[in-house]
Amino acid sequence: MAIVLLGLAACSGSVQYSDWNALQGEWQIVQVGAERVELDKEGGIPPLLGFSKEDNRVYGYLGCNQLTGALVIHPEDVTVADFSSVGRTMMLCEDMALEDAILAALAQVRHYQISEENHLQLFNADGQVMMTLKMR
Repeated sequence: MAIVLLGLAACSGSVQYSDWNALQGEWQIVQVGAERVELDKEGGIPPLLGFSKEDNRVYGYLGCNQLTGALVIHPEDVTVADFSSVGRTMMLCEDMALEDAILAALAQVRHYQISEENHLQLFNADGQVMMTLKMR
């Protein structure tokens, strides 16, 4: 039975990690909701989220402002994540729409999943993809 279950897991299109070490590092934001993230200018820095296990911290770059805060991982189900304590610096930028969309999406995130293609997906409580990121 265990061999059958392992075989089924290996054939799965995505992997749910049971260890928050999988989030370690920096992830480029490629999609927020249904909208692809495009850089406005050539050579621009893409928005990203980074995760540091040592201090349970999330950090990032939103396109103009920096993001920082604590990431709370549920102790009994490490695929449950809470970004409710993140904030950003308050520089006034020409276009804040992307930053506002990223923060609104993060406020709704409840679960994450990392695919075999090394994409991180953040889901709301209803299972809707709020954001897609790729490892940098």
